[in-house]
Amino acid sequence: MGHYHLSVLLLIGTLITLPLPATAAFSDFEDLVVSSQYDLSLATPEPSDFSTNGIAVQLDVFTWMTLITTSNGFARVDNAGMAGGSGSDLAINNVLLRFGLTGTPTGVDLLFGEYGGNLNLDINGTLAVFQDFVELDGMSIAGVLVTVPIGGNGNDMGMLNLSGPISSFAIGGQELWIDNVNFVPEPNTALLLGLGLFGLAFARTRHSQKA
Repeated sequence: MGHYHLSVLLLIGTLITLPLPATAAFSDFEDLVVSSQYDLSLATPEPSDFSTNGIAVQLDVFTWMTLITTSNGFARVDNAGMAGGSGSDLAINNVLLRFGLTGTPTGVDLLFGEYGGNLNLDINGTLAVFQDFVELDGMSIAGVLVTVPIGGNGNDMGMLNLSGPISSFAIGGQELWIDNVNFVPEPNTALLLGLGLFGLAFARTRHSQKA
């Protein structure tokens, strides 16, 4: 067996033993019962946390524009299409929702409908308190680029995109609906490197066979 043939086999064995990239996490809230309500204020001693499509969601205090916090909020499952998606969506009223992450996603995409009050966005432990999503368009928060390609001017529907390594993520509002929350998985750099080496070794093997 030639040297390059051996290299190819070794690389194949390495690729087989490498873990695959994390599966993308996604929730459209279709697994939740419509009209279910999760209250922060009624929970004793822990908030009325829940999970959706395998993603843990924790209720937390909401911050008003005055920087005063409230614990009287709730999240409710609706199906009125208020965020622009189909089927169920999640209404957020004076509460911050913290989504449990697996690994470090490289982005978050979601649909929203925002109809009053102010908003909270917590990325990697940095909290932004603002009026409308468009205010954050093009900004970088804790190393993550925020873009709002659709809507975001208030009293409208739109789309929020976050791009960058995300170790923690939370979103809140007063008259906010969200849907189709998608966490982009981190790439497996070791797997990508292995694939590159495999391609190089295979190319060199074909070249040596023609020589």
